[in-house]
Amino acid sequence: MKPLVHKFRTQKNLYIYDTNTNNIIKTNNVIFDIIESYKSLKISELIKRLEDKYSEEEILKAYNEIELFHKREGMFRCKPLEKMIFPYSTDEIKEYLETDLEQLILNVTEECNLDCSYCIYSGRYLHHRRHSKRRMSLDIAKKALSFFFDRCSKKNFIHIGFYGGEPLLAKNLILDCVNFTAKACSNLNNKPAFSITTNGILLDEKTIGFLIKNDFSLLVSLDGPKQINDRYRITRNGKGTFDLVANNLKSIRKINEHYYQNRVGFSVVLVPPYNLNSVFDFFSEYNEIVCGNRTVIRGISPEENCFFKTFLPAHDPKDYENQIGQLAEEFILLKLNEKEGPGKLKVLNNFIGSSLLKIHSRQKQALPEFIFTNGCCLPGKNRLFVTTEGKFYPCEKIGESIVIGDIWSGFNHESIFSLIKEYIGLSEQNCIICWAVRLCTDCFASCSKGAALDKDMKKKNCLATRSHLDLLLRIYSEIMEKQPNAHFSV
Repeated sequence: MKPLVHKFRTQKNLYIYDTNTNNIIKTNNVIFDIIESYKSLKISELIKRLEDKYSEEEILKAYNEIELFHKREGMFRCKPLEKMIFPYSTDEIKEYLETDLEQLILNVTEECNLDCSYCIYSGRYLHHRRHSKRRMSLDIAKKALSFFFDRCSKKNFIHIGFYGGEPLLAKNLILDCVNFTAKACSNLNNKPAFSITTNGILLDEKTIGFLIKNDFSLLVSLDGPKQINDRYRITRNGKGTFDLVANNLKSIRKINEHYYQNRVGFSVVLVPPYNLNSVFDFFSEYNEIVCGNRTVIRGISPEENCFFKTFLPAHDPKDYENQIGQLAEEFILLKLNEKEGPGKLKVLNNFIGSSLLKIHSRQKQALPEFIFTNGCCLPGKNRLFVTTEGKFYPCEKIGESIVIGDIWSGFNHESIFSLIKEYIGLSEQNCIICWAVRLCTDCFASCSKGAALDKDMKKKNCLATRSHLDLLLRIYSEIMEKQPNAHFSV
């Protein structure tokens, strides 16, 4: 087996990321060229293969250096890890699900008042539900809230989110849920925080007042300037939504500037044909709508869908990678204070900051003989998603087919154990020989397809994850070359 390493380069230097020790090593050309053949080829074979490029003495010296680091530091591991395991035992899983829940997400309605072309619930995705008229009843909402409150006693901070469809179509139910929560939690030290993700169309003055009064974290869907947002974020009549949303945002800001600056953010979807600079520039400006607000930026779902076929038959997937690369170069310059633009630095940092922080704060120690399940959470603990009908799902990112319980019977532990086992079975063989395994954050959502996890979807996401991590390692190393004491944050 080849060593568990990944080679990459910056503009000035060559690097090896060593998986076993989690180290990033600056190296020379000879080591860079032979490291992947270490232990798989004899030294005589390496000399023969590279005789036109390096002298025998140079190759021997490089090989001996690799050997020294392998024996002394444990670098360049050449055997696979033994297995993948989940970080909690079955007893611990049951205990955490009874006492340690963190966030409840109520899908208060499946109805939406828009017809966004790329929406995962638009009917263009093969394994997801479509928008419908279904709404959560107050009885189901109360049962879900009570179930959650009874199982979060260990947490100092708990969170209740409202999801849709367009959740504000059920704003009376949301009001009832907030009032119920106030009474149910009156004796608790950990007062819940509320959040909502909305398309922004129904943000009238009364609704705004309610959200401000209850200190909601408000995430508004907006994909950039008018000409970009209105391509796909449209009403049922096919009209763009930018002006409607912008006017409502201005109203919030006029009513309470402090709330707007600190509690209002934007959910941004990057959709082809890409003009990423325009999107990032828009959210970097300070104007009537944007004032340094938090941005949550993501791409369109890679799941099987007919969006590209219907709207973008000539779409070039390489275009996205090229534009991301250009933004990465700009981020490096901004981070090193070589050019002005603190607003854009903040937006770009929102996009990749948490990933760079993970690299910067990584533990530099040898792996045991096993690995944990990538970025998988304990289903139901971190985010418990409740459907309009009262069923439990691991989170809002997984299609409504992987059921882990309901409000009447509670958690179905066997379903949770089965989901974890299925993920390990799908992932273990590839993950134990993958250089990216310590940095990877893929989870159940990265391979969910209908009522099961899918090997092909997992493989597709693995390729994308490795490509993204390669870019992040290059960005990180470029910054550290010029600013060794650089600070990274989210």
